[in-house]
Amino acid sequence: MDGYAFWLETDTDLAVTFDCVGDSLAGHPFLGTLAAGECIRITTGAEVPAAANTVVMQENCSRQGQRVRMQTQAQLGNNIRP
Repeated sequence: MDGYAFWLETDTDLAVTFDCVGDSLAGHPFLGTLAAGECIRITTGAEVPAAANTVVMQENCSRQGQRVRMQTQAQLGNNIRP
């Protein structure tokens, strides 16, 4: 799924904003470390970093520069396949 991967403490129905600090593409994983309040852009088939537990579809986010705002409810583990 194309979207944004991040760490979510609890399920939320609030709009949450993150700083996008990199990308994870199929065959080219994100090699950095995610801190609180950060996310990465992720594409279908890409590896989810260990520090991310939720992915929100890009259609449910808005982006201005490096700031990504989730526009929908998110639940822990959304869109992640082990």
